[in-house]
Amino acid sequence: MLLELGSGTGAMSAVLAQAGRRVILLDWSRDCLRFGRDVVAALGGNARTVQADLLHALPLREGSVDCVWSSGVLEHFTDDELLAVLRESARVSRRLVVSLVPNAASIPYRIGKWHQERTGTWPWGKEEPKFSLRPAFEAVGLCVSREESVDVEHALTFLAMPEVAAFREMLRSWLGTLHPQAKASLNQGYLLVTVGVKA
Repeated sequence: MLLELGSGTGAMSAVLAQAGRRVILLDWSRDCLRFGRDVVAALGGNARTVQADLLHALPLREGSVDCVWSSGVLEHFTDDELLAVLRESARVSRRLVVSLVPNAASIPYRIGKWHQERTGTWPWGKEEPKFSLRPAFEAVGLCVSREESVDVEHALTFLAMPEVAAFREMLRSWLGTLHPQAKASLNQGYLLVTVGVKA
């Protein structure tokens, strides 16, 4: 059983359900949950939904799901709030807690974000990218088995300004010449993936 925190449209859980996973969508918005359930159903799956505020105790039993995961959620919280969310995630999970947040080390993403914020075109509100979530995961008793960045290609899309188009394409070409391990070692992916294991 996979629990998605801040499920929004439910699109990612729908793909997991299509692959045979049992999914739970959790969001504070009843409309999002209704929409997400319909998306999962449209792909032939079933989803349980839970309406809840992540800043309060989750209405789930201890160890009631195999994995708690989120994508594009934890970067919107203060450090104290993030710890509270992770603590609850660890409580309701039997095995894993996984998060995907914007990677603070990704230079293309950071430049694009900075430019959009400066010009008033940033659409995502307050967003604090993270260099690492390892200390936060470990603070709530999770052992981090893996932390790495993914999706360098998406990071490049943040360099959308016309004046850097040539540089963006040059950077894309250069990255294309690198061995996957060398590319990964640069840590320039848009998302930082942290996998925590229950002790």
